[in-house]
Amino acid sequence: MSKKGNILEPHTRLSHSYLWELQKNYFDDKGISAWESEVPFFISSNAYISTRYAQQVIQYILDNYNPNETRPLYIVELGAGTGKFSFYFLKALQRGLKQLNLSDFQFKYILSDVTPKNIDFCRNNEALAPLIESKQLDFALFDLEKDTEFHLMIENKPLSTLTSDYPVIFIANYVFDLSKADAFKVQAGELYEMQFALLTRYKKFDTHKPLMKEVILDHQFVRVSAENYYDSKVLNQMLHHYMEHFRDSENIFVIPVGPVSLMERFKKIAPNFLLVTGDKGIAYPESLNQIERGSLYSFDGCYAFTFNFHGLSLYFKKTGGDALLTKFRNDYKVCLFSSTQAFESLPQTVNFYQEYFETMGADEFCNLNEEFAANAYRYSLKSCFSFLKTSYYEPDTYYHMHDKLMEAMPAITGRFSRDIKEALSRVEENLYHYRTFYDVFSLLGCVYQKAKDFKKAEQMFMQALKYSKSAFLPYRHLGLLYEERGNGNKALEFYKKAHALNKKDILTNNRIAVIEGSASQLIKPLLK
Repeated sequence: MSKKGNILEPHTRLSHSYLWELQKNYFDDKGISAWESEVPFFISSNAYISTRYAQQVIQYILDNYNPNETRPLYIVELGAGTGKFSFYFLKALQRGLKQLNLSDFQFKYILSDVTPKNIDFCRNNEALAPLIESKQLDFALFDLEKDTEFHLMIENKPLSTLTSDYPVIFIANYVFDLSKADAFKVQAGELYEMQFALLTRYKKFDTHKPLMKEVILDHQFVRVSAENYYDSKVLNQMLHHYMEHFRDSENIFVIPVGPVSLMERFKKIAPNFLLVTGDKGIAYPESLNQIERGSLYSFDGCYAFTFNFHGLSLYFKKTGGDALLTKFRNDYKVCLFSSTQAFESLPQTVNFYQEYFETMGADEFCNLNEEFAANAYRYSLKSCFSFLKTSYYEPDTYYHMHDKLMEAMPAITGRFSRDIKEALSRVEENLYHYRTFYDVFSLLGCVYQKAKDFKKAEQMFMQALKYSKSAFLPYRHLGLLYEERGNGNKALEFYKKAHALNKKDILTNNRIAVIEGSASQLIKPLLK
């Protein structure tokens, strides 16, 4: 044991580790709050990447389009979490179909997750309510590691009874790096299994409500026989493929045990399916050489293991399917897999993938967005709005250019002013009802207040009260708004609500004193 701590589990083969159950318990306990501070998700749940996914799906629809088909196309998202990706995806899908005069095309989106708290949050989210009412959105509890059916909660039917030979689209967005895997290396022609022990500094560690940051992984390599290592023929073939590939090296490679098992179960639910999956992983065997012990997994609220896209492609090609793998070595990759159709028979699907995902995918957008966040003050206002448009009006992108807009507003006139109003409207439409760090509702309210659109400003501040992490700033904004409108009593009401949440805020205290006629009291400390 190279690391010290209380042992939760001794060294064990990775796919058999208790780690996977611990992480499931973590998400069950945290629910939606896991993404509020611990688990990052912007790269996989922004307006840009969600729109790209929707556009990719539309190309697949066009490749398989039959005007006489009356059955809906089922699109199933795995591990939907907050539902934010679903929200952006569905808006982009509806918009894209309308642009192609396919508004009548029938589809149903199944938002699935392993955690009941997440499903409950999404089912009760006002932003998703119109999609539920239109019967285009349903929900399902689904455990990727063991479940064999999606039972639709609203339609109250199993998915397998609704699909038969009709294609189904599965979306796995930042999911498979949390699915069971095994890790190995080959040394002198012998196979070594990478085993992991789970340690913690706590003598009494709550495994039902685990603090994953307090779980330490320790590993060792144990020589094992490769003969019939797996019960699955295709997994054994995959293992021997990599053993041969790495015969003369000691590189670590990963076998995607959980995703392969999931594909086997998918084929019983819907034999003909397309899988669109994005994750941090490896797409080509030469890239597997880059996996070292330190890069095999990362920790951001939970443990995520490098996903082997190439291994999953071997599975599909050995079982009558096909794979479309990215040729780039960026961190976050998006790849496509088909259970029955060769991609050469799906020209529009392939063309879109190569023209868009392979030129500016999730990784490229996030790199640019980070640079924009750091340097937006250097941009002209028109350049800021150009990038906002490129982002498909991502609220996070708007947040980083807000100050620039506020500074420039007095000089904005004419056509550009109308363009800005349209852009702000699009940003507002993209505000998902979820408590995030950036209170974009309040920021939009400030813009509308400065433009003297007081009614719209109030609407934004009231929305901010519902969806901000803290109500302090929305209350203070409402106080400023009503004071500007000449309603001192209403302003005082909101200032006092803000004061109750933050008694040290100078601005709030000053405004209360002024309205109550005691501004002179503020001068006394300065005269001492």
